[in-house]
Amino acid sequence: MSEILIRGGTVVDGTGAPARKADVRVRDGRVVEIAPNLTVTGGEVIDATDALVTPGFIDCHTHLDAAMFWDPTCDSIAQHGVTTVLIGNCSLGLAPARPKDRSQIADLFSYLEDIPLDALMSLVPWKWETFPEYAAELAKAPLAVNIVSLVSHSLLRIYVMGEDAWERAATPEEIEQIAGELSKALDAGALGLSFSLFDKDRTGRRVPTAYADDAELDRLFQEVGARKGVFQLITSGTVSEDLDRVGPIAARHGVTVLHNALLDLADQPERSGQQIAALARLRSEGARMFTMMSPRTFDVEVNFHATLCFINYPVWNEVIQAPQEKKRALLAAPEWRARARAEFASVTHPLFPVDQSEAIRISAIGPGVDPSWIDRSLKDLVEARGGDISDVLADWVLENDLQAKFVFPLGNTNLAKVGALLRCPEVLVGGSDAGAHVQMFCATGDTTLFLSEYVRDRAVFSIEEGIHQLTGRQAEILNLPDRGRLEVGSPADIVVFRLQELSWEPQYLVRDPVNGEARYTRPAGGFRYTLINGEIVQQTGMVTPARPADFLPAPVRTDRRLESPVA
Repeated sequence: MSEILIRGGTVVDGTGAPARKADVRVRDGRVVEIAPNLTVTGGEVIDATDALVTPGFIDCHTHLDAAMFWDPTCDSIAQHGVTTVLIGNCSLGLAPARPKDRSQIADLFSYLEDIPLDALMSLVPWKWETFPEYAAELAKAPLAVNIVSLVSHSLLRIYVMGEDAWERAATPEEIEQIAGELSKALDAGALGLSFSLFDKDRTGRRVPTAYADDAELDRLFQEVGARKGVFQLITSGTVSEDLDRVGPIAARHGVTVLHNALLDLADQPERSGQQIAALARLRSEGARMFTMMSPRTFDVEVNFHATLCFINYPVWNEVIQAPQEKKRALLAAPEWRARARAEFASVTHPLFPVDQSEAIRISAIGPGVDPSWIDRSLKDLVEARGGDISDVLADWVLENDLQAKFVFPLGNTNLAKVGALLRCPEVLVGGSDAGAHVQMFCATGDTTLFLSEYVRDRAVFSIEEGIHQLTGRQAEILNLPDRGRLEVGSPADIVVFRLQELSWEPQYLVRDPVNGEARYTRPAGGFRYTLINGEIVQQTGMVTPARPADFLPAPVRTDRRLESPVA
């Protein structure tokens, strides 16, 4: 029998209720007592004097699907208080996957989330074909963070329709087959369905979800609604139209929709408010819809080897996708340059915002290049060189031996406005993207940033409200009834910390010890302890050998309703 007594702390239980002084006793993975002045009866004692004791945090949008197989700790999730993560987002995932489709599925995942393809193919075990088989593998995996998974709509379509999934709507017979596979996945523990109307593969093809008609959506929502599951949605450029399409279907079947994601854009200041208004209207009409918003300013680093940032620029994307030995020839070719100039002149609201060249800063250079260019802008470079911005950029990449890098703020730069948006009832704190784009930025640590910036420093939320946002509210919206609260009988997913000790430190590059690839990570956030199922998985920033976490099957066919308001 294992026992831990967390003594002398202030309990913030995740419900939004007032904080209270109490000790917490954990035995055999569960909370068995919460009361002042509990007696030491054996086991380990954690001194929580002057510290908060809260439920473990839930991250509702990650792409750790593959990385958890070569890094069970999901560095550095536990060091930022996260005990449960949702994977299978953005209509991506690892199952279902027929052997003949694995390379295509891995390539799609690799391209859209900037995860090394060779690692996906060689380090993911691929012992499964169906989602239930995949769930069985997750249940056996040694993990230091609890895993909850959506099932990818694109993968379901590929599994049933093959290559036709990329080209057309499903027939009534195919819709029933897709619904059948979805039903099996939900019964095996999938939390719901993920869907994308935005993404394309590296050749520019729209992902299979884009070809689903309303008849297919309605049938799949029927399956998800029967389990009170969730539907995660990436909208296209026409956000309001996509929300209007999905909202009535979701309302009809009682499905919770998680929209990814709300960004406050400096060049489109009205956009975030319009999205909130659209969601508020749909919610008033009976649709249970939320938009995820990260508290992080999105500073994206772009290289010219592998990046999603040129997805709106097919001509420039040819360079990104070309083999290394062919990139130089493309960048120098007059015909390519003519097409590239026309492309930069025509694209609006791209991920790489050349129309805001003053905000795009030089972050890395090649050998022999004047170091004074570091941190100067692309606009400075164009003004110094003269000529078309596309030509100047191509020349610069060549001069830097393809080692040029740029960084730019994609959104969320107005912190006061971000704080106001985070308080909207339509907004769910989330959308971290942890595990994705690791060569561009580190998405881990949003929990630390939220608590330090918007609870402690700006006082946008009280501590009770802030913890509720990261725990109980997440569990309520995701329908995870046994997580997100610190109460007697609950699994002992617990975080111990002092708010004053939290620190969101700058990201830095490391060489992954398993796959050898460079990636960004972030220092520990200052949390004293993180426990999962009653075992300590990190202590004062150091990960322990414990791997007590679970694959958490979603509750099946429950009529449970929210026990506290989500506003």
